[in-house]
Amino acid sequence: MRYLRAYRFLFDSSGWTHNLFAGAVCELVPVLGPIVFTGYALELIEKLQKGDDRDYPAFDVNRLGPYLLRGLWPLIVQLLILVPVLFVAWIVGMVLLALISGDPPAPTQTPRALLALLFPAIFFAILLLSIPLAPLTLYVGLRQEVTGESLQFIRDFLQRVGKETALAQVFVAVTGTSAVVLGTSLCCVPAFAALALVHYAQYHLLGQLYQLYLERGGSAVPPRVEPAPEATDSGE
Repeated sequence: MRYLRAYRFLFDSSGWTHNLFAGAVCELVPVLGPIVFTGYALELIEKLQKGDDRDYPAFDVNRLGPYLLRGLWPLIVQLLILVPVLFVAWIVGMVLLALISGDPPAPTQTPRALLALLFPAIFFAILLLSIPLAPLTLYVGLRQEVTGESLQFIRDFLQRVGKETALAQVFVAVTGTSAVVLGTSLCCVPAFAALALVHYAQYHLLGQLYQLYLERGGSAVPPRVEPAPEATDSGE
């Protein structure tokens, strides 16, 4: 695994400023922006399987529609998994705040201690969920649909490259949090640029994991099978 390469590859293109700016704009636009960026990043992953990452495709504003359609499925599965966790955490947080600010307030310090632990617990819960989410995002992003084979792919993927996947997710979480905090301390624009850079690195690492998975005997994600057009009766 080339961890630092995940951050450096972007700057090997002569148009890296355009690509970074496009990624930052995607991060700035709510909902649709991250979907578009994900669709573009999935094309980068496909490019990694075919050649050198120095020759990656530039972000093309004329392909916003295809990017949007391609990034939609990964967003759906990520929301289905992460939203329930965040909702439960929100409920727990509201209960603890009610106990702390109640009249009379809670007689012990336990609610305050639990509230202080809530945010680290959310962080680690999302980090753990990101491990199976990585191959699931890869599968639905390349296949463009959710099938019964997706769970089998996740299981096989983690059996072959599970340790590397966990390390990659920890690496992105630590370096990404540091980069975003640094960018935020400067001003708004560097924060979104830093977030885009982190997501570039995240998908580059996902492409590396996929390549390693294939090298260790894994099965490539099969392309989506489009239904055959219905035959028309032209005999009349």
